[in-house]
Amino acid sequence: MASTIAAITTGVGGVVTTADATGNLSLLSGTTTVVAVTSTGASVTGTLSASGASTLTGAVNLSSTINSSAVTLYAVTNLGGF
Repeated sequence: MASTIAAITTGVGGVVTTADATGNLSLLSGTTTVVAVTSTGASVTGTLSASGASTLTGAVNLSSTINSSAVTLYAVTNLGGF
């Protein structure tokens, strides 16, 4: 389980929060988790978008397709023996 912040999408709508002691946090749209944050990182369900410059540090795991009209690729170093 995780503490939650839920944007209610039925009735008059609103925000409902729940709490627990796990240290994890989930953001929900209705009853669907769209962002889950744990001590090991964050997970996004669906599309993640950003405007402006985005900086990624550390390991980056791209396990899906990147769709963009303007993608700039830079030199990659330290490929672990490749």
